[in-house]
This record gives sequence, structure tokens and C-alpha cells, in this order.
Amino acid sequence: MVEWARHTQIELGVLYMLNGLMVVFLQFPVVRLLAPFRLTTAMVAGSLLYVVGYTMMGLGSSFALLAAAMFVVTSGEIVSAPASMNLVANFSSDRLRGRYMGVYGLFNSFGWSIGPLVGGVLIDVAMGRPLLLWGPIAGLMLLAALGYWDLRRRIDPATDQNKEGVT
Repeated sequence: MVEWARHTQIELGVLYMLNGLMVVFLQFPVVRLLAPFRLTTAMVAGSLLYVVGYTMMGLGSSFALLAAAMFVVTSGEIVSAPASMNLVANFSSDRLRGRYMGVYGLFNSFGWSIGPLVGGVLIDVAMGRPLLLWGPIAGLMLLAALGYWDLRRRIDPATDQNKEGVT
């Protein structure tokens, strides 16, 4: 990966560290900040942040731009991931919550499992053309944002609320 990105191991490590530190220190404050909003609003906003961040990764190669892109992508993660888990919990009854969360986790794990294969193929195909790697990922996130927007209009607003944030 170091050769493909044309950055040092230290620089790539700093990018991963930025992601981890942001999640550790910003996750709870951002969740509290977004509590008054509908969960699907957070999911759309998070997906759009992913689109911007992945597009930035595809357009630039400087370390500063990649660090800014990582900041934007991680912001998308912080905004959308808790909202999606919360929405799954809201869809379920108390009795079936474990099953719903298990199915959610299964599909999430499938993505993590297939990602290295798809990513490896994309890295081989996109050698020297980062937009060819990050563009399709940004496109998928745009589709996700549109899907969340459609979901927002289809579900009951009471189901789409952060119940902990309301109390």
C-alpha cells in the first residue's frame, strides 16, 4: 500500500492515527450534538461526508490533502455509524432486538470481509489513478445517501428519532 499511495509508512500511520483519535475523542460529543435530529438525517449527512472525503482522496496525492480527506471521511463515519445502529434498534421490538442487531452485524461483517478482495482488485486496476479507486466508492456512498433519504420519507418519524436524545 505504501508504494501505491506513494507515501511513507509513517505518513500512512498518521492518517490511520487521525481516524482512531477522531473516533475516540469526537464520537460521543457528535452523537450528543446530533441527538435532536432524525437518525436518517445523520445517515444522509454522514454518507455525503464520505462522498466528499473519498472524492478528495481520489483527486489529490499530497499528504495535506489526504489528511484533510481522512478528517472528512472519519467525520462521515462518526456521524453515520451510531445513527445506523440506533435505527436498527428502533426498528426492532425489545424481544427481537438481538436478532436485528445480529443481522445488521452479519451484513456489516460481510462488507468488511469482501472489502479486501474488492479493494485489492481496485488497487491493481487503479495503479497511478487514484480517482479510479476512490470514485466508485464515493459513488456507492452517494447511492447510500439517496437510499437513506428515501428511507427517511418512508418510515415513521417516531422510529427515526434518537430516543436517548429525546429524554
